[in-house]
Amino acid sequence: MKTVPARRPITVRDLLRHTAGLTYGVFGDTAFEYASEFRVLVYQTIAD
Repeated sequence: MKTVPARRPITVRDLLRHTAGLTYGVFGDTAFEYASEFRVLVYQTIAD
């Protein structure tokens, strides 16, 4: 999977508008699967 660095952090607005750059896997591997495999996801709650 070829990726490029983000120009800015993902916002809640991006997630709600489906413009965050995340995919649903229709076209093969997703960014989420890649990030999960290499443990690059950061999980935070609103309290964090």
